[in-house]
Amino acid sequence: MKILVTGGAGFIGSNLIKRLNTPENIILSLDNYISGTVNNHHEGVKYIIGNTWDILEIEDLKKFKPDIIFHFGEYSRIHQSFEEISKVFKSNFLGTQQVIEYTVKNNSFLIYSGSSAIFGSDDNKNLSPYAFTKSKNIELIHNYSKWFGAELKFAICYFYNVYGVGQITSGDYATVIGIFEEQYKNNIPLTVVKPGTQKRCFTHIDDIIEGIILVSEKGKGDGYLLGTREEYSILDIVKLFDTDFVYVDERKGERYKSTFYDSKTIELGWTPKNSLKTYIKKLL
Repeated sequence: MKILVTGGAGFIGSNLIKRLNTPENIILSLDNYISGTVNNHHEGVKYIIGNTWDILEIEDLKKFKPDIIFHFGEYSRIHQSFEEISKVFKSNFLGTQQVIEYTVKNNSFLIYSGSSAIFGSDDNKNLSPYAFTKSKNIELIHNYSKWFGAELKFAICYFYNVYGVGQITSGDYATVIGIFEEQYKNNIPLTVVKPGTQKRCFTHIDDIIEGIILVSEKGKGDGYLLGTREEYSILDIVKLFDTDFVYVDERKGERYKSTFYDSKTIELGWTPKNSLKTYIKKLL
């Protein structure tokens, strides 16, 4: 099978490639390395440095014609998206639109990484430029075939606060579990964004990869949520680390609750096997 992974040098993309990297598969990665790293490269995979909005003009991809495209190469941070809105729009709107064009042109199957940040009540939606673009891209995917009469084969997964091996632990793109893990290892008090009572569903990378592959094999259309029903407040996580913490100022775009809804992944037989509590216990 011929496989293209956008964002293949990133956290989720690299873990997916690791799993799919078999003699039966030919894998190409397209990444601009804003958050990806060469440390995530795997032998036998061709890595292309480039942007998704140029995907139709990249010579190696013009002749590749993938069977399946895993599109993870988007701008993916909430707080930072307020300061980099032009970068968010170019990556998530123009980039994804071009990936869709490329998908249709090559009659490929698109797996799109939605975000749990788009769910909630009307007051809890579009809280950031990032969440807005992710929400609108879902609409774009649904409307594409209707608008242009070209069949778009797709399945949409939604990720819930992914953590685990390979997560980013420092810098602007670091995740909360990654930040806490790095701070703990260096005997630094954990930094808790006020008020600390905001709740999240955290999902281990191994469960995410299992879900993505299952959806790529058996899924079709929208509604494949990949998350655990276990909810933790940020202060709950601090207690699991059993260490000191300090508060930092509240940030724009923060949701106070991340809700997991009934999902079509359950119909496919997917259930998360890993627990955040167990992960932190092993870390300690």
